[in-house]
Amino acid sequence: MVGDNRGRKESCHTPLAHMATGTERGRGCTGGQDGPCWADPEFMCGWLKANEVLEEIFVHNVHTEVLKRSRRILMFLSEWGELGEKEVHMMWESSLGKHESIEKLIIDLLGQVARHLRTVEALQGLLKLVSGLEPSAFTTQHIELVRRITCLMIQMEKKEGSTVDHFMGINILWNMIQDDFQFSLSEMHNFCLQCFVGLLELQECRQVRGEYFRRCVENLREHNSVPQSLMVMNGLFLAIAVKRKQPDVDWASFGCVQDEQELLDLVLADLMWYQGLPISSMDIDAGEEGLGPRYSRQEELQQRLSFISSVLELEGGSLKEQHLDCLWETLVKKAVNSTERDLVFGWLEGLLRCRWTRDRILPVLESLFAKHICTQDPSSISEVGFRLARYTMTLINSSKSWLADSDRNGDNGKVMITTTEQLVGTPFVWEVAVGARNQSVAQQAISFLNEVYQNLSSSLQPLRELMESKRHEFIASCMEHVQKAAGDANVKKMETRVSRCVWLLTSFLKEFEGNVASTKAQQQLLLRKHSVAAQQVQARAALQPLPDGSSIALAKESSVARANCSSSSGSDMTDPEEEREEREEVRKGEELQTNHTTSDGNGEDNRTIDSNVSGAENMVTEEGANQVAANRDVRMTDGCSKPRCSEADERSPHDILSQKYFDQIFRLLEASSGRVSAQVWDLVGLLPTNDDMLSSLRRLEPGWADSLAAAGLYSLLYKMQIVERLMAEDAEWRERFVASGGLAAVLQVMLGVVFEVAAPPSSSAFAVRCPVLT
Repeated sequence: MVGDNRGRKESCHTPLAHMATGTERGRGCTGGQDGPCWADPEFMCGWLKANEVLEEIFVHNVHTEVLKRSRRILMFLSEWGELGEKEVHMMWESSLGKHESIEKLIIDLLGQVARHLRTVEALQGLLKLVSGLEPSAFTTQHIELVRRITCLMIQMEKKEGSTVDHFMGINILWNMIQDDFQFSLSEMHNFCLQCFVGLLELQECRQVRGEYFRRCVENLREHNSVPQSLMVMNGLFLAIAVKRKQPDVDWASFGCVQDEQELLDLVLADLMWYQGLPISSMDIDAGEEGLGPRYSRQEELQQRLSFISSVLELEGGSLKEQHLDCLWETLVKKAVNSTERDLVFGWLEGLLRCRWTRDRILPVLESLFAKHICTQDPSSISEVGFRLARYTMTLINSSKSWLADSDRNGDNGKVMITTTEQLVGTPFVWEVAVGARNQSVAQQAISFLNEVYQNLSSSLQPLRELMESKRHEFIASCMEHVQKAAGDANVKKMETRVSRCVWLLTSFLKEFEGNVASTKAQQQLLLRKHSVAAQQVQARAALQPLPDGSSIALAKESSVARANCSSSSGSDMTDPEEEREEREEVRKGEELQTNHTTSDGNGEDNRTIDSNVSGAENMVTEEGANQVAANRDVRMTDGCSKPRCSEADERSPHDILSQKYFDQIFRLLEASSGRVSAQVWDLVGLLPTNDDMLSSLRRLEPGWADSLAAAGLYSLLYKMQIVERLMAEDAEWRERFVASGGLAAVLQVMLGVVFEVAAPPSSSAFAVRCPVLT
C-alpha cells in the first residue's frame, strides 16, 4: 500500500513486484536483489514522475472520468511536496480552451491541492496565472480559486526579507469589481464583490482595511464604481464597529475623511451628480449579459440611499434641511418614472420607522412635510407616497401631543385625537381623499379622515360637545368640496370629486354607527333612516278585495326585523302566530300595534314600517335581522317617526346632514350621472326622512299631488316611499288619503311620468313601485 510511512510498521507496506523488479529497483525500495521490494511514498513519487502519469492525465488523454479519479494522485504528490510550479502550470494550461465541464473539474482540483502547496511563491504563481485571464473568460470557479488562495496566503507567516505580497489576491479581486472589468454575467460580479467584502472582514486583513476604504472614497469623489465602493464601505462598517453604536474607529485615521458627516456629504454630492446624467434605455434596464452598465438606474439609486441609511445609523451624521431639499428636488421632482419616486418615498419612510435613524431626521421633519410632501399633486399620489405622508403626519402630530396611535406604527393601529386643534396635514389628506386618481389611495385617505374626526380621546372635555363640533366640521368640509367640484368645467373630474365626497359622507355615517354600537357606556342613540335596506326592515303592501267584495282595504305582507323597531319586547324573533294575527288586523283595516309602535307623548302614531324600493324581492334574511339585533346600543326607526331623544342626547351626523344639507344633497341626484346618482341615493336612504316632504304629505294640503313629480323622477320616488309608509302605519291618514281621491291622483301622476333615467340609481333594477296601485 502506498501512503505515509511515518509511524507505520514495515509489515503495512504492500509488495509491488510488477512495479520494481530487477533493474527497476531504486532509492526507497527495500528487499532482496531478486525478490519484490516494498514501495514507500518517496519511491511512489519518483515512479509517478518517471512514468509521466500527470502528463498522461492532463495533457495526452484529458477525460472527465480520468480527471475525477486523479484527485488521490494529486493529493498524494502535494502532501509529499512533489507538486510544484511546473505541475500546477501544466494543470492550468490543460484547462484553457476546454469544455466547461473539464475546465470546472481542473479548477476544482487546483483549489484542493493549493492548500498543500508549501510556499507562498507557489501560491503567488497560481494567482498570476488566474489574473492573466480575459474578463470574459472568468467563471465563478476562477473567482472561488482566487478566494481560496488568498485565504491561504494571508494565513502564512511572512518571512523576513520576503517581497511577496500576501494580500495580492485581495488586490486582484478589487480590480475585478471595478467598472472597467466586465464579466460575461452580472452574477459573476456579485459573487466577486461578495468574496472581496468577506475577505476584508477577516481579522487577518485589519491592516489593509484603511487602504481599501481610502480607495472607495477616491471612487466616490471621482464618481467611479460607486455602488461597489459603497457596498465595500458598508461591509467595513459591520466589520469595524457594532451597528447603531459609536464606532471604535476614527475615520480620520484612514486619512481620507474627517467624520461621518463629511462622508454623508460626499455621497449626497455623488447622488446629485448621478441624477444629472443623461438617461438612456440601458441605464433603466441594465444587467444584461455583457451589455450596458453593470447596475440599473434604480439599483444605482438604491445603493446610494442604503449607504446614507447606514451612515445615519452610526449616529455620527444627520440629514439637514438643505440635504432634504436637494434630495427631493433631484430624486422626486426629476424622477424618471413613478417607480423611482416610490423608491425614494419608501426609503424616507424606512428612515422614519427605524428607531436608530428617526432621530437623525426629526428636527427637519415638519419642514419636509410642509415644503415637499404636502405640495405634491394629490391626484397623482401613489400608495407608497400616501403611506409616507400619513406616517409623517402621525409623527409630527404625536410630537405635539395632538395625536396618539394605538400601535405606534401610524398605519395599523387606530389614531386617537388628543387636541381640539386641527391636525397638521389635514387639508392635504382631504385633497387626496377627494381628488386621488388611485382608488386605493382615496380609500386609505377616507379611512384616515374617519379616524381623525371620530376618535377623540376621553381626556378632552366637554367630550360630547367636542365630538359634535368635529362632526359639523367634517360634514361642512365635505359639502364645501362638493360645492367646489360642482363648478369644475371638467365633467369627469367633477363627477369623481362629487363621488368621493358622497363616499366620505357614507363611510362617516357607517363608522359613526359602528362606534356607537361598540361603546357600551354610550347613552342609547336613536338613528332614524329613510331606507329599508339601511334598516334591514322589509314590508310589502298590496290592495286586495275583502271576502265580501264590498270595499277595498290594504293587505300587508310583512317580515319585520323586530330588533329595529321593538322598544319594549326583548325578543329578536318574530312569532309566526303573531304575524298571522297582524295580517288579519291589517285585513280588517286595524292598525298594527304589537312591537311596532313608538310614541312622542302626544298620541301621534309613530310606527317603524318601511318598504324596499329596489325592484327585487323584498326579502330580509333572518341572519340580517339577527345581525341588527346584536347592536343593542343603536336603535333605528324610519324617517316617518320622530325620535324620542332628550336634549342631552348626542346629535348624530345623520341629523346634521338631514337638517342642514338635505336640499344640497338631493339636488345632486338630478345633476349627476347614473353612477354618482346611485351613490347619492344610497346616502339619502341613510338619512332621516325629510321633515318638509313628510309634513306636506301628512297634511294632504291642496295641490299635494301636483308636487309629486314636479322636482323630477327621484323626488317622485322619494315621495311615493313616504306615501307608502304613511299608508302602512297610519290608518287615520290612510282613510283621509282614500277619501280625498288620493288613489286617482297618484294614478294620474304615475301614468303621466316617463320613467327613464340614464343609469339605475342602485345595483338592482330601477323601478318606481307604487304599492297603492298594485
